[in-house]
Formats: sequence, structure tokens, C-alpha cells
Amino acid sequence: MSFVKRNKIDFEVFKNKRFSYWIQFVKALKKCNKGYRRLFIGDFRTYLLYWVGLQKVRDNADIIILDDGNITISLLKDSARNRDKWMQQICMDVISNIRKVRLLKNLFTIYDKIDNPKYNIAVNKLSVLHETFDSNTSDKVYFIGTKKVQYCRNCGWETDEYFISALDSILCSLKEKYSYADIVYVPHGDDVGEYAERLCEKYNIMFTRPNEMVELFILINGSPIAVYGFTSSALYNIKKMFPNSNVYNIVFSNVGNEQAKIENIQISEYYKENDIQKIVI
Repeated sequence: MSFVKRNKIDFEVFKNKRFSYWIQFVKALKKCNKGYRRLFIGDFRTYLLYWVGLQKVRDNADIIILDDGNITISLLKDSARNRDKWMQQICMDVISNIRKVRLLKNLFTIYDKIDNPKYNIAVNKLSVLHETFDSNTSDKVYFIGTKKVQYCRNCGWETDEYFISALDSILCSLKEKYSYADIVYVPHGDDVGEYAERLCEKYNIMFTRPNEMVELFILINGSPIAVYGFTSSALYNIKKMFPNSNVYNIVFSNVGNEQAKIENIQISEYYKENDIQKIVI
């Protein structure tokens, strides 16, 4: 939202009150000669966005999927599990065919070299960033945090004790390895717990919550020595932004959730193919 406001882009806020898919189906089915010619959706797993989008676009429009983090890799590899019902997919297919709206076909993504004939793929090469910002360097090492509660749930862990213990060991090791550099811990925007801040105090590591997204925060401060994280989508973005920086993806070996295990393997292997080093703990 801050990005949209800062760049003076018009936007609408949709309030989901008493939402009925069948009412939305009828509204979306209505032909329309006005509205947007092109509409972007940022969470391909939430059909609510498509229903609202179909009401906002004119006939013969394009609805384009944007990256929803590294789960986009699983989408392209046909292993992403959608949260909604298959009936809604059929209804949307009917509407898109009648109104000639190109839906679930166009994808604008940073993840390249994954061929999938289902999609018209346009690759985001970050050319604007490379042209706009100087390639200045910094003496910093970054650790990008994750949303602990959701991460532990996805791994199939009932408590967060193992995760916190592992993070403690990781930060201790980083402090020893990079004794000559500043280490900065950037928490996930939705992670409000104090555990990471306490660990940073323990090892004299800088803890900061930037006002902007972590990639932009690092970009402003210059090319880092190294970046670490738990399979964060930011790792891939940063590697694309700073090809000469060392980027490390930390993965756990004792993941109990089978779906999460499949997705994590696909993502981490793709990261390895793109020069992001894998650390298994």
C-alpha cells in the first residue's frame, strides 16, 4: 500500500462483508464494455481476488498474475495446492470464456527458466532497478527473518522451541564467521514476536524494522557481503539484484508436513540452480 501511495497510483479498497460466491458469479457474468483493460492479481491462491477482478474489467481484458513469493515456483511446477474449491475454478472458466477475459493464463514473474505451456510468461529482469541504482557496496551481512508461527506450522512442528533454538545457533555462528562486519537482522513484516530481538541483543547483532520492503532497504544501503534466510522469496530477489553477493538459503531436515516438504525441495533446488547456496540443518 505504501508503494502505491508513494507512486501516486489510483487504487480501490474492497471490503469483504457477507461475501457470496454465487452473487459474485452472477455479477461477474454480466458483459461489460467499460472497466480496466488490464488487471494485476498478487495472490493466485485466493479466488476472491479473481471474482472482484472479473467485475472490474471489461470484456476481452487481461488479468495478470504477479509473483506471490516463491510459491510461484510451485505454481509453475504444477505442485501448488489451491486453497479454494474446484467448483469455483469451473465457474471462472465459464465466465472467462463467455467474456473472453484471459484469466489464469498471463504471469509476470521474476522466476525465469521454468517452462510451463499453461502460461504466457513475461520475466521481470529488474532492469529498472539495475538502471536506476548505482552498484555501491556495503560492509553488512543481513539475516532475513520469517513469520515464525506460520513457518513452524508449515513444517509440522507443534511448538516453536526447535526453531528458536536453531536460530540461536545460527546467529551465534554468523557472529563468529563475520566478526569483522556489521550483521543486521530484518524480521518478517508480520512477525511481531520478541524472540529474535532478544537473540540479537544476546549476540550484539543489529535488529531493525525498515519502513520499506527488505529488498529496497538493502538496495538503498548497498551491495551486501552476504544474506541469509529461511527460503524467503527475498533471497532470490536479492541474488538477482546483487549477483556478486553470497546468498544462503537455510532449510530444516525434519519437516513433517508433506506438502510443505515438496514445495521446499522444489524451491531450494531452484535456488541452488540460481547460485543461492543451500544450508541444511
